Amino acid sequence: MAARLVELERERNWLANNQDRLAGELEAEKRRNAELEQQVDLSRSSPTKVEQDLVQALQPEIARGTISVYQSGEVLMISLISNLLFDSTQDQLKTGGAVALKRVGCVLKNFPEKEVSVAKYTANVVITGALQKKFPSNRELSDARAKSAAQVLREGGVSSHVLTLGHGDNNPVASNGTAAGRAKNRRVEIIVS
Repeated sequence: MAARLVELERERNWLANNQDRLAGELEAEKRRNAELEQQVDLSRSSPTKVEQDLVQALQPEIARGTISVYQSGEVLMISLISNLLFDSTQDQLKTGGAVALKRVGCVLKNFPEKEVSVAKYTANVVITGALQKKFPSNRELSDARAKSAAQVLREGGVSSHVLTLGHGDNNPVASNGTAAGRAKNRRVEIIVS
């Protein structure tokens, strides 16, 4: 019985020592977790380097309200109103829009680890005239315009594969019942993740 008591006393001491060690490790992990949460909070609240560089490069368009740059979770969004890029009856980029897209590409080339997508949206106005022969639907027109925008991003220096998505008149951000709403729905979004 005395041998059993000695063995139990050793086991109790071992458990007490491990309990103290584990309590210390737990406290250290809690502190590390708190520090990491602070870093995440700071990174969410402060602009990323790519966002800062884009805002600087696109300042003239941002000031005119033709481009906006904003963080949405882990994704950086660059939204360009369509009339900066395309005339309403054309699928070819306007000179000013191509220049802005090349500046975006020039900034993004410094971040080759980023994935880039181009999404084009239209209003719900039916395509007419010569453009209808080339693009029977808004989805086909928006797909062609997304591809044109992606090509100019590549010319600006984006080296990664650029995914293009033509959404047509799906996913409107405003009512298509007014000219102002339709203008908002005609947009290009560059998604950087």
